Amino acid sequence: NADGRVNMFYSTPAAYVAAKASYNNVSWPVKTDDFFPYADCAHCYWTGYFTSRPTSKGYIRQATAYLAAARQLQALLPPDSARKSSPRQQQQQQQQQQQQQ
Repeated sequence: NADGRVNMFYSTPAAYVAAKASYNNVSWPVKTDDFFPYADCAHCYWTGYFTSRPTSKGYIRQATAYLAAARQLQALLPPDSARKSSPRQQQQQQQQQQQQQ
């Protein structure tokens, strides 16, 4: 975007965990069940949505499995390792510091 409100870049699970850990005093909810059936209002459920779109449901289940694996790997890390910046984040921080000077 032209006004710089959105910063998008390719990420890794390590960068994601580091970015989440950089927020202090924030409690993140943990979702343990499946994302379906999806509900977009009080009594509107999309239970039959993927019967005609099995590939989409497969992609979502695969992505959910990757997310669960990333969380399991995160649990194996030492407590302070999630707070380290990725090389990309370090580069961005250096650029920001140079711009401020």
